[in-house]
Amino acid sequence: MTAIALDAFAATVKDAISRVPEGGWFGPRKVFVSAVWDALPEAARARRSLDRFKAELFAAHRAQLLCAARAGRARRRGDGAG
Repeated sequence: MTAIALDAFAATVKDAISRVPEGGWFGPRKVFVSAVWDALPEAARARRSLDRFKAELFAAHRAQLLCAARAGRARRRGDGAG
């Protein structure tokens, strides 16, 4: 993914995050990946699989365009921290 495409992807994700309903959040700053996926515009979901979306999220995190710290780990552990 090019830097420009990654920037556009991060902007799309940030916009989707702003539309995630209350039930898609755990805490004030953490959101479930599935809730972001559901909030993406249909056109954005049609261009990628959920697995590709997760890989792109990680790439955007590595590029410091998004913060995906501890993504998924707290939920598996079951303690609600994250």
